[in-house]
Amino acid sequence: QPAGLVSNYLHDQVEIGDELEVFPPAGDFYLQPVTTPVVLISAGVGLTPLLAMLETMVAAGLQQPVFYLHACENRQQHSFAARVAQLTAQQPLLQSFSWYQQAEPEPAAGHFQGLLDETVQTLNWIIPLQNYMQQQFHHHYLNKSLLCD
Repeated sequence: QPAGLVSNYLHDQVEIGDELEVFPPAGDFYLQPVTTPVVLISAGVGLTPLLAMLETMVAAGLQQPVFYLHACENRQQHSFAARVAQLTAQQPLLQSFSWYQQAEPEPAAGHFQGLLDETVQTLNWIIPLQNYMQQQFHHHYLNKSLLCD
């Protein structure tokens, strides 16, 4: 993405053999206890904090719908896909959907080709927002690394 400060720096300025001073991931992610629907959105390895939230919600026993949306390059690079599928299978209120930039020969149910932001109509089909807006606004957890890369 053109606005990706770190990724652009790495691609444009850093050469093989350069030494970089790096720090571990930073930032805080808090799962708020809610009774309204929750939407978790991640991309690439940015799913790690959201997977922890998902694990926590499933272990506590979901009382509201949870929609987990994840985008990555392809099925082979989809970290923790098997774990998310396992959680989805054990919890009927959890729905998981994936977007792969590279096409799959035979896409599985809930898998889409392309970028998540190019499929607004698909999002409206997946998350029936109009139904939930009449109740209360639902909670979104967006890994901000989506905005930086």
